[in-house]
Amino acid sequence: MTKSKFPLKLHPSGSLVRRVVLICLCLLVLPLFLHSLFIYRQEYQQRLAEAEQTLQMIGEGEQAFLEEKIQLYWRILDAVSDADSSDVREYARQLQIIQIPLPTGASGHFAIPSIRNEALLTGKQIPQQKALAIKITYQEILEQFSHFENAPYSVSLALALENGEPFVGHVLSDALTVKLPIPDTEFHLVLSSSSTLIREMYEREMLFRYLSLLVFIVLIGGLLVWIVTRRVAKPLRNLCTAMQRVQQGAIHIRYVPDRMGFEINELGKQFNETLDALLLQSQEAERERIAREKLREELRIGHEIQASLFPTHIPEIKELDIGAGYLPAREVGGDFYDLFLLENGSLFLAIADTAGKGISACLYSLGLRSSLRSFAALSTDLSEIVLRANDLFWIDAKNTGMFVTLWAAIYDPKKRLLTYCNQGHVPAFLMRDGRLQELTTAGIALGAQKLTALTTESITLHLHDLLFLYTDGVIEAHDPDQQLFGSKRLREFLSKAKKNAPGPIIDQLLEEIHLFAQGTAQHDDITALALRICN
Repeated sequence: MTKSKFPLKLHPSGSLVRRVVLICLCLLVLPLFLHSLFIYRQEYQQRLAEAEQTLQMIGEGEQAFLEEKIQLYWRILDAVSDADSSDVREYARQLQIIQIPLPTGASGHFAIPSIRNEALLTGKQIPQQKALAIKITYQEILEQFSHFENAPYSVSLALALENGEPFVGHVLSDALTVKLPIPDTEFHLVLSSSSTLIREMYEREMLFRYLSLLVFIVLIGGLLVWIVTRRVAKPLRNLCTAMQRVQQGAIHIRYVPDRMGFEINELGKQFNETLDALLLQSQEAERERIAREKLREELRIGHEIQASLFPTHIPEIKELDIGAGYLPAREVGGDFYDLFLLENGSLFLAIADTAGKGISACLYSLGLRSSLRSFAALSTDLSEIVLRANDLFWIDAKNTGMFVTLWAAIYDPKKRLLTYCNQGHVPAFLMRDGRLQELTTAGIALGAQKLTALTTESITLHLHDLLFLYTDGVIEAHDPDQQLFGSKRLREFLSKAKKNAPGPIIDQLLEEIHLFAQGTAQHDDITALALRICN
């Protein structure tokens, strides 16, 4: 091990140990007793408050018990006074319910002490100034209360009149007293505990506490201070050495805990964890930097591929006014549309949506677009073009689960004839004379299986007809509450914009979707294409 440049000769001498022990005793024992004298009165008052709180808690429990018992007797008396059956009367005899003259000042339900009977009379008024009552002897009341074996102090319990005179039990003099009224009665539950006994218990407790603490400090504490002082130099030196080695570049060095290191071990542990965290953060930062660069490069490539999916220019046909628009989602997607002229002067148009996201979806879209263009250069038959494109696409996609929905058509401007097919895509809309018509055929997505035939339909377009193509990202656009833009809103928009040119229609639609989304990032690309017969 390289020798440290720091002065680490920390071996304590015998005099140092004695000084440390004496200083610890002076700094601990004397302030402890001075502090004890200072807070004695405060702690005693706190102890009295705790005792009073304990009496309050015990009293509330007994108060609730007695109140429930009185309420129970009142309910029994209600049942006996209202019933005529022999079973109820027999039950009344078993409870020793008696009929007495209505006590002075009593009415309805009452619970009053009876000096003559040495009992608590719980009763109910009945006609002719009489009452039904159940006697609860004072002895029975005291026996039914808890005996407080677990109470920290000796507790005396009594029942007293409103003037404070007890008629059951007794109240201690010079004592803490808690007085709790019994609801719907004219007497109180009184709990008391001797304050002298509490003070004596507290003084004994304080004396034992400080004597035992003094013994532990002098004997055990002094011995531990002696041992720790002699051993503290070793873990401290190890920690200083580890820090110096790390400073010199040996970042693999760690502090090794010592069994007598105590707080030095904690400091060394924090040093190790800090060093590990710094190294981990450095490695994580490097990995994140590489991942960001890789993601940035992938996104750049993806956007370049995605940009190549769309035609660089839209064919100019005097009979047609064409508009197109595209809003990319947060991730790179696989939407594309295409328009180009065939050899016979017809216009091939298509819009597609590839399943999935990322560069792979873009590459599959690019491959399908290239296939459609290649076969369209060899044939003007829509069925043949789409079938042969699917044959090539299916070879690449059959083991990947990738598929593409497609709406494709060939428009003959001389005959104004539109021949179209729909392979699992959302239907196109034809706006004619203010009414919307869906253009679709039965068909499945390309790449789902090998196709031997597909269905095409033809329709003759009229002057001012509007053909609108879109991907499902339009109707699945959502706002912050995850509410969808939906097909209904799209239909309403097209009905309002039926006389506009295709370019403004697309621009207005994208603006309306933007306002609807309120800045919410979308999960799918939004692509739309519109054509109007203008000549």
